[in-house]
Amino acid sequence: MSAFTLSPQLSAYPELKLSNSRSAGLFVEAMQLIRRYEETSSRDLLESAAAVLKKCMAASPQDALPRFYFGITQSALGDMNQEIAIPVFKEFSRSKEFPLRAAATYNLAAAYVETYDSALFREGIHLLDDLLKELREKGVPLGQNERVRGLRERFGGNHRIRIEQLYYQSEETRDYFHIHLHVWRPRWDYRIEQIETAAYHALKKLATRRGRIHKHERFLGPQRAEIWAWHWNNVGSVHEVLAALAKRTGNRHAAINEAQLAEDAYYRAVDQVPSFGSSLPNLGRMKLEILGDVDGAVEIFQKVAAGVEDTTYAHFCLGQLYTIKRQPIMALEHFLKAPDITKPEKMTPDWAGARRFVARELKKWCQREAALGLFTELANEFPADEALRHEVEDLRSAGS
Repeated sequence: MSAFTLSPQLSAYPELKLSNSRSAGLFVEAMQLIRRYEETSSRDLLESAAAVLKKCMAASPQDALPRFYFGITQSALGDMNQEIAIPVFKEFSRSKEFPLRAAATYNLAAAYVETYDSALFREGIHLLDDLLKELREKGVPLGQNERVRGLRERFGGNHRIRIEQLYYQSEETRDYFHIHLHVWRPRWDYRIEQIETAAYHALKKLATRRGRIHKHERFLGPQRAEIWAWHWNNVGSVHEVLAALAKRTGNRHAAINEAQLAEDAYYRAVDQVPSFGSSLPNLGRMKLEILGDVDGAVEIFQKVAAGVEDTTYAHFCLGQLYTIKRQPIMALEHFLKAPDITKPEKMTPDWAGARRFVARELKKWCQREAALGLFTELANEFPADEALRHEVEDLRSAGS
């Protein structure tokens, strides 16, 4: 969850002033709960913060700042459903006050991250491109010496604000969108050479930025850890893709090496921000798809499902995992908790449909034996189904 302000005195802006002492007191209480949530990842604390912000909005409906932070809480609590948060951030992204407009634009893009919607990911890239351009135009030049900035402000009337925190966060989030669309999503389907080229290009770009972030680290303030979490999550995603490509070519040694690099990067992200939403689910998915470590993946996704962010995706993956473990009640229970992903066109909501869906996924992930086991089981139960029989024959011939 990211609440970028760019200025410690947002409430000094006319549009953001709190109108009375009751509203101000409730807002401070909500901010304290949000800070505690960031330290503990406790869903109860985040829900309490949202409840206090609701009281704050009721006390002063005209105040903008409580509505903005209420949108942030709803973005984190909403998981894939961002129907409350997105309109809030769109409203504030049109603000006349640059710090609020910039913060809202970033948070709108961050809300798009939660949706897993390709069209919104593409829109997020355009939003962040425009934001990065505006930050360069209206902010202090990246890395400018603080003494120089102070002199220009004092004698030249230049009151620009530092932008390093939001700039690097926006760059990393933009890369997340790009990697997801052009590297991660097609990892099992597109031409290997094409994806591999894009993956190595992404790693090179990330390595260059890593040097710049290190250089400007002293300007990153409280967002330092989250910027690094986004960065290492991006690095892990690319290595996970390279592991998938190696697996597709049958190079098990390279797949394991790349998987280890991905795991190291994901854990570096978690070490920076334990509440960071993406890295643990990504690690669980890699254990499922690349390593076939079912028990290890179950352990991770159970933790994610019990948390705040990415819970829908965790239930979807647990549905797949319990299908592999032949536990129909558990599998279907988790699939039902992920209706945004397990749509009827993907999978019929029954045990046969779940096994057929997961068997196809296992085949795609080059896990031939596991896929063959499920398809054989289904073919024995439904002997008249020619498609199932062909799947069994194809997998057996591929292994001979």
